[in-house]
Amino acid sequence: MSRRALKVLVELEFTAVSCPGVHLPDKDDLCLSMSFMGQARQSEGRPAVFPLLLHQRMTFEKIFRHAVDPGDIAVMLEYETVTIELVQLIPPVDDTLACFEEDARHFLFPEPKLVPSSSGVDREVLMTRAPHFPGIAPRLEFSTKTTIIECLADAEMSIYPNDPMRPLMKRNRKHCSRPRSCSPQRRQPPALGSRRGVRASRERTSRFSSEPSPCPPTHSTWPGSDWTRPPSM
Repeated sequence: MSRRALKVLVELEFTAVSCPGVHLPDKDDLCLSMSFMGQARQSEGRPAVFPLLLHQRMTFEKIFRHAVDPGDIAVMLEYETVTIELVQLIPPVDDTLACFEEDARHFLFPEPKLVPSSSGVDREVLMTRAPHFPGIAPRLEFSTKTTIIECLADAEMSIYPNDPMRPLMKRNRKHCSRPRSCSPQRRQPPALGSRRGVRASRERTSRFSSEPSPCPPTHSTWPGSDWTRPPSM
């Protein structure tokens, strides 16, 4: 019998970057770049005017070959870092104007906020501006959808030809000074047995963790995520 694994499919739609009262001295186009789960995506360029209206979609996918239930995924996502940068396409080296970093677990499944986001916008976060950025911190508006799919452990990842995948040039990263709270340190995930021990202690406080089950539900208990299990072969 073939060994099973779990595939995590993350679909994002970036709506806008707002920054009231800010006028950039350079007029080169702006874009968003995102690195996640060992993949990089970059949006199409937009005129350097705020609010920056994006309406861009990006898709990321990764097969967690040693995961057997969503509780394993919850632990593993803490060791995945999401990096989003607001970039101005100034040749010959692009300039990073602002950035946002967070571990994937809290990025995809945030705790409830007392103050809801604007009407029609699912999520919003403040980016950390570079020292030379002329104004307040930009606010990124976006939505996410996460799907967990059971698959064969030797399955290959899908290719998404409609995703913007422009080659990422070396950027002027030294201008974007991230505070410690914005830059989680890269840690190595523990062994699977250790992960389950850690997960067991966290399930008492985690609002979206679930007990391992030989027959997982059709939908995951995580808010904003779906768990799809293919029919048995």
